[in-house]
Amino acid sequence: MVITELPADQALEKLCLPFVTPLQEIISHGPEVLEKKPARELTVHTDRLAYVNQPQAVADAIQRLWPIVKAIFDVRAWDMRTMESLCRACKYAVSLLSCILTSFTRELQKTRYER
Repeated sequence: MVITELPADQALEKLCLPFVTPLQEIISHGPEVLEKKPARELTVHTDRLAYVNQPQAVADAIQRLWPIVKAIFDVRAWDMRTMESLCRACKYAVSLLSCILTSFTRELQKTRYER
């Protein structure tokens, strides 16, 4: 399967949702369960987002799944390892998007000057 040839929503599903589904399951059991989970059971999934080299898919995953990310931020604020992993995933998504926006802006400027 060639991920770059898939529509964005399918790329998101194939690349990111396998990492997020376990997090959704943990959160669905409530804050008590989330608070008692070892950090590694959470970070193993969020750390994997850094290896997805599809900027739009990562950005979409962070945006769509923000309630899950926020729930982990809220419940696990005391857990530095989990916070670092979540912040790294969010930072990665933002940096990828900034590259896309920079490229897009350059293309717009070229088009503008060509007219």
